Amino acid sequence: MERRIEERRYISYYEAKYFMERRIEDSQQINSLQEKSWDYLKTFGVGDSKEAKESIKKLVSFGLKETTAIMLLNVCPDNNSFIISIISSLPEENSTKIDEEKSKEIFNIINNFCSKKS
Repeated sequence: MERRIEERRYISYYEAKYFMERRIEDSQQINSLQEKSWDYLKTFGVGDSKEAKESIKKLVSFGLKETTAIMLLNVCPDNNSFIISIISSLPEENSTKIDEEKSKEIFNIINNFCSKKS
């Protein structure tokens, strides 16, 4: 079966797990790299991919880059200072200003999603 790349973009663990589930359903044979990825995603990709996409959209609405929003959702930081630390350390977010109030709103979005994972 010939495969082709249709699109390149960052995805969350949750979306990656969704795609891996579809892959495994379509073909019971997966290679060793896919098997290791699947093991990882079963642990860290616990969460609904549609809810993750919605949370990412909300985070982007605060002026974050999509890659940053995905990273934050994958990490699930547990406090505002960790969020600010992550954002301020990323070169692509150099011009993004996150004040205390904005970080609380971002934290609420992340916490809402991440608390449903448990």
